[in-house]
Amino acid sequence: MPNAASAQAVGLALKRLRFGVVNCSWLVACSLMIHLIVWSLIAMSDLHVPVTIRTQIAMEVESPLPTRASDTQMFDPLAPNAPIVTELPTPEQAKPSKPTHTTVVIRSKWDRLFELIWSMSGGFGKLAMLVMLPLVLAGVLLGAGSATPGIDRTVSAFAWSVALGVLVLPVGSALELPWGAGPFTSYDDMLQNYAAFSIPNAALFMVLPLVCMAGCAVTAIRFSLGVEAGMPDPEHMFDPELEAEAGNIRATSLHGGRAAGALKTAFGDAAPAVPIAPAPPAPKPETGKRIKDPQPGNAPRRLI
Repeated sequence: MPNAASAQAVGLALKRLRFGVVNCSWLVACSLMIHLIVWSLIAMSDLHVPVTIRTQIAMEVESPLPTRASDTQMFDPLAPNAPIVTELPTPEQAKPSKPTHTTVVIRSKWDRLFELIWSMSGGFGKLAMLVMLPLVLAGVLLGAGSATPGIDRTVSAFAWSVALGVLVLPVGSALELPWGAGPFTSYDDMLQNYAAFSIPNAALFMVLPLVCMAGCAVTAIRFSLGVEAGMPDPEHMFDPELEAEAGNIRATSLHGGRAAGALKTAFGDAAPAVPIAPAPPAPKPETGKRIKDPQPGNAPRRLI
């Protein structure tokens, strides 16, 4: 079993790891919730539909008339002795060409806002997932190396985090999994392939994020419970030398004062108070006599 100093160091390290794992789990869950809301707005409304404008531009280009006969003379090699025919442009060729149409696509403000929110939340979610995996692994290694209780819950949290990373990170396309890049796919890919509301798309962008959010909660809770089980008792979190020094300080000394008294009260090691004997009751004044009345006592004596 580890001593008090090593237990204190392991407890503080596990506490820091718990802080990081819980915050990363919250960040991943919030990113998944944002993606779920954005996809629902895109699939069930037309806020992201761009505005299409078609413009008409007339190209008035006239065919130039020939200036010399040699420009339009045609020679037939099969009949070398035949006269040379001069070809002039027809009236149809001299007419202006047909007008052309140009289509301009203008993105809506909601489309730009959705893309910004989708990209930022996806980036933060993937970064938090990548940070959470090594933190949970470090907690498992630290707990197993120091033989702290609650290591089974920490290992369970690590297994949940690995499964969560496979679902959240875009490794499904590389592994040819059914969910592909997962809920953190790019915005353009989502618009091209998953913008329409259907059962497969709803399963990918509604059911899968909910499952991943539940996995984030389970990972954070299991890791926190494992860390709590591995934390030493509160009295072992103090330095033994400081405890010995505080035990030698009296609550009424000039060095200790009220701080030492409060410390002893918190630890419960204060010395029992010495009972103080009650003061004797004051004598009752005699009634029925005046001050001028003679008092009993020795008779006065003459000095000479």
